[in-house]
Amino acid sequence: MAGVSASEIAWIGVYPPIGIARLGNAHGQDDYTLAPEVIGGTPDARGGFQTAAGEIKRQGVRFHVYARLKSGETIELVQGPDVKISWRVEVANLKAGWYQFNQAMDLPAQFVVPATRRNVDYTRRLELDIRPAARQISGLNLSGPEFRFDDGQILNFFVTLGELRTDDAGRLIFLGGFGKSAPFYTSMRPVTFANNDRWYDDTCDGPVRARITVGTTEFEADPGYVVVTPPNFAPGLNGLVTMDDTVRGGVHGSRLARPTDDDKFLARHLADLRPSNRAAVDQSRIPCRARRGVAARCAGRLGDLTLGRRQSREQVMAPTGICLVPPDISRPRLATADTLHIRGPFW
Repeated sequence: MAGVSASEIAWIGVYPPIGIARLGNAHGQDDYTLAPEVIGGTPDARGGFQTAAGEIKRQGVRFHVYARLKSGETIELVQGPDVKISWRVEVANLKAGWYQFNQAMDLPAQFVVPATRRNVDYTRRLELDIRPAARQISGLNLSGPEFRFDDGQILNFFVTLGELRTDDAGRLIFLGGFGKSAPFYTSMRPVTFANNDRWYDDTCDGPVRARITVGTTEFEADPGYVVVTPPNFAPGLNGLVTMDDTVRGGVHGSRLARPTDDDKFLARHLADLRPSNRAAVDQSRIPCRARRGVAARCAGRLGDLTLGRRQSREQVMAPTGICLVPPDISRPRLATADTLHIRGPFW
């Protein structure tokens, strides 16, 4: 990173805004992978997703600090003689005292049904929250017990929710827990895949903050967020509807009439997800060796709003297909992957 003065900086933020870490049961110091850092990317396997003994490596998230300069340029800030980055992270697991997982929490009012709390009969509610103290880290290549989130507890059980590290440029690496799931009492057995009362696990989430000192001037970066989830046992496969799609749909409520990079991802997913898109691939009558160019051609056709191409676009953005579209096809909104059904050849 070239030298930069504080007076040149217009904005500073943590990237990624939402980082996805994943649990794993491999305990070696270097037994972890790194999450993708661009949309549509693949994880950095760092030698493999499993150890030689078959243990699952944790997926860490590497957080960066970026500055937008008054000139319009965007640069990464890393630890150095004139730049100091101090990371602060706070995570928690509140599942045992939260609502049961039986519906989305953002449904329209007409679809909402009463939601029941987990462990509803347990009156000392705060004892159900796993809340370790916040941790701070600043420097190069740091790790160790003092950066672990190991002082949170549920009832009298201490539960480690993860740890902080830094790399050789002072970037933050967040690693989650080791996949621990257990009952309050040893005699209790799970009765379903979710909503088991008197059980806990070591997933978590929380804000990721950074204070940056450039010269003698301090900046507080726009924060990021880390979410720790179960392992991804098929890291090379991507769902048709990504979390990025869901977030954009929730914020904007619609997609643009003109094609964007989102449409290109959609077209690529349609071509790549052959098991769930068999009908479309079969109807296309395209040899397997030629399908690599299908997504690019499809994206071009989806982006052509002339009358001659309208049929192709409507076949993809159909009410019975992936997207719901009003008659003017100007405000399609993404449906779920479960509604995947393509009518006719649109390639």
